[in-house]
Amino acid sequence: LYRVKNAIDKAWFQTKSNDILTGIYNKERFQKETTKMLLSDMDSQYVFVTMDIDNFKAYNSYFGVPEGDRLIQFIGGMVSDLIGRMDNSKYARYSADVFDMCFKYDEGILQELVGDFIVGLSNYNPDYRIKPTFGAYVIDDPYLDIELMHDRAVLAAKQCKGKYKEYINYYDSRMNAQIISEQQILNEIEKALAHEEFVVYYQPKFSLRTGQSCGAEALVRWQHPKRGLLPPGEFIPVFEKNGFIPKLDYYVWEKTCRFLRKCIDEDGEAKPVSVNVAAANLYNPNFVDSLYRLLEKYDIPKELLNL
Repeated sequence: LYRVKNAIDKAWFQTKSNDILTGIYNKERFQKETTKMLLSDMDSQYVFVTMDIDNFKAYNSYFGVPEGDRLIQFIGGMVSDLIGRMDNSKYARYSADVFDMCFKYDEGILQELVGDFIVGLSNYNPDYRIKPTFGAYVIDDPYLDIELMHDRAVLAAKQCKGKYKEYINYYDSRMNAQIISEQQILNEIEKALAHEEFVVYYQPKFSLRTGQSCGAEALVRWQHPKRGLLPPGEFIPVFEKNGFIPKLDYYVWEKTCRFLRKCIDEDGEAKPVSVNVAAANLYNPNFVDSLYRLLEKYDIPKELLNL
């Protein structure tokens, strides 16, 4: 009975501390063990690395969840084999397709590790390009909370997203300033829309054949009350990342319909204006209806609004 109880207790502990799918540490166990490792070896330089798969959701959708799980298990095995052979190393499945690792820092070894993952994943499914992305935080403060180390590594990894041949990036303290700036923008979005701080400019379009004006393109800028006129590169990516871009699109469409109505009322005619449509709008089942309602509201011929 004593042996049976011990076996049950051990199995319970492993269930609580190890990831069920891969068998390696889960997030909570990894955080505890990594903290102990770092604080017991203060004289060594460590690196915190996070890795995930670019657009893993697409892989899951294309091949199905069971195959997605098999890929996660394969990656877990690679992490265990490659990191487990190092002295003083910890690794875990952090969440979904995200894996965290911490080991003594050596740039050559880290680059070799990235290369091993690239080769292994390219061989796993030769018919589908599985691209891993790595973020590395060379630890300068071993007392820093492990969750914050993870966040810093994730910040670094984001710089490689969507870039064909970039696999790893290192954390830089300037990235924190970017996060603070993005959060400030998020905090002000709703107020800015309500106060109509976004200004729409109409850039003329000319026919190359005749040289005559043939319409315009609607371009949006943010007339910030404190920071002045902000170019789209400062706020559009934040809007896209956080799901606000459909609201901004609709705002521009309505402003454009008002502009076209004013042209018709004052000049008796108007030329077509092109407006941007973010991809996120195509997932909205009411997308077409919302456009038609705007056209009807301002009594605008549909050929005057180009998408």
